[in-house]
Amino acid sequence: MRRLGLLWVVLAATGGLVATGSLDAAPAAAPEIGTARVAFNDRVIESAAYGAGVDLVASYPIVDDRVVADEIVDPDHERLWELVVETIPDRWRSRIRQFSVIDEGPADTVAMVHQSGHDPGRWLLSIDRSDGSNEALVRDTLVHELAHLITLDPTEFTFHHRRSGDCQGVLIEIGCAHAGGVLARWAESFWASPGRAADYDPTAFVAPYAATGPHEDLAETYLYWRRGEVPAGAGLVLEAKLAFIEHELGSPIPR
Repeated sequence: MRRLGLLWVVLAATGGLVATGSLDAAPAAAPEIGTARVAFNDRVIESAAYGAGVDLVASYPIVDDRVVADEIVDPDHERLWELVVETIPDRWRSRIRQFSVIDEGPADTVAMVHQSGHDPGRWLLSIDRSDGSNEALVRDTLVHELAHLITLDPTEFTFHHRRSGDCQGVLIEIGCAHAGGVLARWAESFWASPGRAADYDPTAFVAPYAATGPHEDLAETYLYWRRGEVPAGAGLVLEAKLAFIEHELGSPIPR
């Protein structure tokens, strides 16, 4: 996600649309990508409590690449989902099985993904409606989230809440990057202490948020690579990171 945010799933809700007001804050120790803990299928959604200051506006199951509701869907919510369709390739978008609209205020969280608690191959995506009018910002954030979908896939990564036994790879704050995977090799190449945040160095990181953890570093660097941007003052480490992205994720992503 862009900016550290928390999501903690607490109950199950059936049917199509769920709308609610302000929710209780998530526990401070909750992993930042979030975890879901209830059964899920095409017509049952996972209902979540977000961090303090975040209101859940609506949640929709995604069926056949469209939002599903038992009533007319808000056109603004449909437009947000259209941005997802336009930005995230089919191969990865097909793994998003729930879409939620939240409200936290402009240019804060923007969007976030959370692994389903029932099926680790499925994902929940949330977008802040406060940022909906800034489509360029939403698209950029979705590119960042795409990098999470790719590198936190169950074939590449195991979250703490699913992990049993020792990590046979690289242990980071939110879980275990599998040995030989993209995120594990990223952490081994560029992070001396992958289990904690690094000191921000503009010659080595594309933005301060990238220094919060290897997974956010990779996702934010992927965004800059997709933009074709090399930040001013980039040093050899940052140039090596961009070359890594080019080599590992630079081939066309199947749509």
